[in-house]
Formats: sequence, structure tokens, C-alpha cells
Amino acid sequence: MTEKTNKDFLGKYVRYATSRTDAPQKYHTLVGLSLLSAVVNRNLRMKFAQKTVYTNIYAICLGASSTTRRSTSLKIGSALLPPEVKRMPEYFSAEQFIVRLSETPRAILIRDEFGGFLSDLYNKKYMGGLEQSLCDLYECPERIERDIRAGNWVLENVYPNILSATTIRMFSKNTSIDTIESGFGARFLYTIADKREGWKKYRYEEEQDIVALEELKNMLQAIWKKIGCRENPIDLKFDSQALKHYNWWVKRKEDELEAMEDEEWQIMGSFYVRVGDYAAKIAMLLWAQDSVNSEISNSENSFLINKKTLLRAIKLAEEFLREAKIVVHLITESTNERILRKLLNQLKKHGELDYSTWLRNSNMKARIFQEYMQTLSERGDAMFDKERKVYRYVDKNKAEEDNKSEVKKDEQQPAAGLQGA
Repeated sequence: MTEKTNKDFLGKYVRYATSRTDAPQKYHTLVGLSLLSAVVNRNLRMKFAQKTVYTNIYAICLGASSTTRRSTSLKIGSALLPPEVKRMPEYFSAEQFIVRLSETPRAILIRDEFGGFLSDLYNKKYMGGLEQSLCDLYECPERIERDIRAGNWVLENVYPNILSATTIRMFSKNTSIDTIESGFGARFLYTIADKREGWKKYRYEEEQDIVALEELKNMLQAIWKKIGCRENPIDLKFDSQALKHYNWWVKRKEDELEAMEDEEWQIMGSFYVRVGDYAAKIAMLLWAQDSVNSEISNSENSFLINKKTLLRAIKLAEEFLREAKIVVHLITESTNERILRKLLNQLKKHGELDYSTWLRNSNMKARIFQEYMQTLSERGDAMFDKERKVYRYVDKNKAEEDNKSEVKKDEQQPAAGLQGA
């Protein structure tokens, strides 16, 4: 997921960050895109007939452990942001978030250990309603109202960005399939790694590090001055060749979606219907970095994205989609285990449960419920009594002890053939 060109900010940033840490390079690509998004400052958009797409990004770097250097990757990137870019506080309530955005509608939230945020989001009352607000605000509405205890707040021209990181375990623990199907989880770009790339020896900062840092800061500052400071946004378009290819590619991705199994379609559908937006966002950000060395005129041709830039964006969007599939697999496995534990605890508490009543109270489809119970039965935790149509809890430890007792008892009894001797 590394851009190799020597002329663009993203490529230079990936090489710079890679020289500083052994974190996976794909972390740096996602961080680099987030930096570009922040400095563009809502001043690039693409107005399709169906919708308007802005360049904001919700991003999360997932890693198996601290050795993947998630936090380091975020720190290297955040140090480059111009002081003009507004930042959200790391900790807030749902109401504080709305109030802050009403004052600073264009801001980036940089949050390490995002698992803690997700835990609060789904478990703390003071975060109530924030998930839906983040979904609504992602579309960068020109005006949106929110009623909170402090009163009615009007948010105008919002442009929220999120750059975050957490462990795979914390992410899986605090999310579920509902997180994806609600649309909140599907608004994120993910990158996931289970190990670092090699190991870099500790070294002291050198002159070349300082020079590279200043060059990257200057590039972001230049984008901020040319685009981020504008009073009015630039309406970008694909040129005719790029638009033709974009339509072909988006349709192909939707055809892939329709060919999926029903259950997979329901989960991955939230990502596939947005993959065109991902590509458009990335294409606009690539245009932004490429425009730094050229004059932005009022000519309509100066606001066109060519096919070459689009192809680079599509390549990245495809890779992020593959990462999303891995994330969905992890969430599905984690969600299934949580449901299995819940069912097992219910059965253990009651000893046995009537099938029909339990199915009705579970709020699951019969097929799904039966699949879970089949898994518990195969694991030896449950047994179905066909005559009474009840599930019984199986205490595996007690069953093992009883089995050992039976074996010992059989061993102590003399063989039948010897008794008559």
C-alpha cells in the first residue's frame, strides 16, 4: 500500500515514516491520507447528481500488539500538521462533542487507544447518540441541528476527520456486526497488521531526518495555503476518460456484491456501497498534493482529475476494501463467540431450557439459533433431548469425572470369564 512516486507528499511521507520506525508501511499510507484530508479543510468536493462527496476520512490502524507501532505511527504523522489545523480533544461526552463542533466545525480527532473510545461509545450513557451523530456528520452537511440538554445547537459546514489506532483485541471486544451494519463502522478506512516489518535498531536523529521533516511540513503548509484557506470550496470533476472508468469500476464492485451469499452481502454491503466514495475522496486528495506545484486558475480544466490519478486512488481503495474484509471476519468471529457465551451462560443457569421458548426469547432466526446450538452441542456444552424438545446443559468437568469413575469401576470388576474358574 505504498506510493512509490518521488514527487508526491504521500510517497515522501511513507518513506520518511518508514525510516523512523518499523511499523507496517500501510499504516503510514493511511496516516498520510489523513494528514492531506485535514489540511484540505473541506475545500474540495465532488458534486455528483446522486450526492456530494467531501475529502474527510475516518481512519483506524489496527495491530495485534504494541510491537506494530500504532501509536508511534500516529505521533510521527500528527507532528507534521500545521498549527492552523484544529484538533478535537481526545476525551469528551456526546454533548461536549456537539458544542465543540459548533465552535470549531472543521477539526480532526487524533485518538490512540481508540478501543477505549468505542467502549465508552457503546457502554456509557453520556455518549448516547454520538454514533448516529458521527454517521450524519461524516457527510459534511452544510447545516445540521442537534438538541442536547444545553439547548439547540446549529452546526454549519462541518468537516470531521478521525485518525485513530487500537489493538485488534480491543477493537473486536468493543464492536459487533451491528457496528458495521449501522453504517458507522463502514465509514472507516482500516488497515490491520499482526506484526511489525522487521526490526529497526535505535539510532539518533540525523540531519537528513530534520530536513525531511521540514520538507513535509512545508508541503502540508503549502496545501493549506493554496486550498485549506480558501473561502469557497473547489468543485472537482473527473475528466471524460476518468469518469467512464470510474462508472465501470463502481458498477463492477456492485456486481461483486450482488454475487455474494446473503449473509456476507448483508455485512460487506455497507462497505461496497461506499467504495466509490472512498476512491473519489482519495482521488481528490491526490489531486490536492499534485496541485501544489501548479497554478490553480478559474479554468474548468484546472479542476479535472485525470484517469492516472483515479487509477492510483482505486488501487488504494481496493486495498482498503480488502483490509475491511479482514476486519469483518474478526468482528464476526468475536461476535459469534460472545453470543455463544451468552447462550451457554443462560443454559448453565437454568440447567435446561425449552427449545421453542428459548428461540422466541432469543430474537434470532431459527436457522441462526440452531447453528449456534449445534456449535455448543459439538463442543460438548449442550445436549438436545428430542423427546422433550429441551436443551440440557452439560457440565464437561463433571461428565469427565463420571467417565473416569466408570472406567475405574470397570477395571476393579473381575472379568466374567474368570469368575467361574
